[in-house]
Amino acid sequence: MSDTTKSKLLLIAPDLAPKINNIAKNILISISNIEDSTSYVININSVDYIIESGIGATALSIASDLVTELGTSEIISASDNANGTLNCVAVEAGVDFNVTVSDNLSYTVVNDNYNGQELFDTILSDVIDEVTEEQYDDEEERAQRYLLAHLLSVTNTSNNTNTIDPGFSSETVGDVSYKKAGYNGLSMNERFLSSTVYGTVFYSIYLRHYFRFL
Repeated sequence: MSDTTKSKLLLIAPDLAPKINNIAKNILISISNIEDSTSYVININSVDYIIESGIGATALSIASDLVTELGTSEIISASDNANGTLNCVAVEAGVDFNVTVSDNLSYTVVNDNYNGQELFDTILSDVIDEVTEEQYDDEEERAQRYLLAHLLSVTNTSNNTNTIDPGFSSETVGDVSYKKAGYNGLSMNERFLSSTVYGTVFYSIYLRHYFRFL
């Protein structure tokens, strides 16, 4: 049988899309100081993009010239906001880039880079190793789909500190954090899997096939 896929996962858990899809980095650059005959520099991954302001320069003209100069970059796509600012967006979502600017410019991170595909591939690989056709027979793909949805649901991908419900404990492995339910009287598997509806479905599949091997 074939392994589960992202499209099959999203059929049962569309809310997980933001967690497993890539987000392109987006930097807003503003003209903070307007001077004639002055260099304005944006550095992308150690490559300088430089323009010289003319006589009677304005924030609009400087931003427009910078967008034109950045047009040679293969890493970012630049767009003029027609208000003295410009956006630099990664050409490929999930691929990060570094930015520095000269003193007469400033920048703000609108969206940081996020590689959800890498998270999906990593957890899917673990699930494929754990859920095999030998044990799960014709329910292999379904079992993989629900276990994958469960693990992604309890994976913390935010750098923000979040309060965990009193009924839960947490465990961190590398860069991934898992939440485990702490209900008394339940086995470790039940405690962990009962924290989401996907885990509950997987556990019912697991029990059916587990007892076949006893």
